[in-house]
Amino acid sequence: MTATSSIPVACQLTDAALANRRQSVIETLVPHIQAREELDDGYGFCFLATNAIAQELLVFVLLERQCCPFFQMELVFVPGNEATWLRLCGGNAAKRFIETELAGMLA
Repeated sequence: MTATSSIPVACQLTDAALANRRQSVIETLVPHIQAREELDDGYGFCFLATNAIAQELLVFVLLERQCCPFFQMELVFVPGNEATWLRLCGGNAAKRFIETELAGMLA
């Protein structure tokens, strides 16, 4: 059992706050997604390797850590500034959460 498998897959935001969060993600991150990758236990999202996008991704990760502690999140900076990947993982339940609550990132 991993540390994340014992954490319930449930967002700790209120419904209104979650709706605002979804809208924020759609406005700030989704337009910059260059590619999406389905993983066994989550999804990966590829972005251009700019400092501005990296800062937005870091803000996203820091906020998600507080409201959705079940996620394993990785920021991967590809050598040569080719791309920045955000990977959201955490097992099948976390993957389903992404598909329902963060569906805008998958479109």
